[in-house]
Amino acid sequence: MIKSVFLFVILYTFLLYSCSNDTQKKRYKTKYYSSGRVETMGWYVQDTIPVDTLYTFYESGKILARDIYDNIGNAVKSISYFENCNIHKIIDYENGLANGFFCTYFASGGIASRAFFVNDLQIGDTYYYSQGGTVVKAYSFFDWKERPINLMKFDSVNGKMLVDKRQAIYIDSIQTMRVNSPNDPTHKIQILISNPPKYLSVVKIEYISRNGTIAKKDSIESQHYYLMQSHFPDTFSTIKISGIQYDSTSRKTTYQESYFRLHFPK
Repeated sequence: MIKSVFLFVILYTFLLYSCSNDTQKKRYKTKYYSSGRVETMGWYVQDTIPVDTLYTFYESGKILARDIYDNIGNAVKSISYFENCNIHKIIDYENGLANGFFCTYFASGGIASRAFFVNDLQIGDTYYYSQGGTVVKAYSFFDWKERPINLMKFDSVNGKMLVDKRQAIYIDSIQTMRVNSPNDPTHKIQILISNPPKYLSVVKIEYISRNGTIAKKDSIESQHYYLMQSHFPDTFSTIKISGIQYDSTSRKTTYQESYFRLHFPK
């Protein structure tokens, strides 16, 4: 009797483990339209989490989207298509969040817009193109709250500037935040830098200690976004940003010098 109970426990444990482990297996699933045509197809884990590449189709059978995921279901890259098979949108992800340029295209071909994202926020440079993607017809710059603060419009034929509502600023803002625990001095500093069409932006960054000495330097050229994550000591008090922006059309140079007081979260 004891032996039978012992065998039953072993068998039950084995079946329970097999069932729970089965949910972790990677399965290839296909979903269909009511017409019987394939709607989506791809690999899943736990029956609901897409991994690898997921394909989505129009009911006509032409591809609508190709979405790439890592092995835990975080989005890596997404490409969608018009029904004529031309690319509609492309966006890259990091840890499942949109990062980098999000590009859209005209159905007839050619880029329509390029918007910059950091961790799902549309910030920094956004370019809007004329039909065919040959000339920038508008430029906007978004701050950390996704508000458009600079606007420039251009003639879609010759590129001549028609509207210029830029503020006299090309370094939008700086954010500081503690990355880990309160006892860890690791901080993240983020800066947005505008790059209008036909402009060249060069920025020098200086980290200044409380005693007024320059403890660290950095410089960037024509970047949309600056990120520094390091063990900054709390003795750092100020970041000085010196920028030069050159307009190749008018051959004029604009200067900016800004100081940001660091208030690290506790």
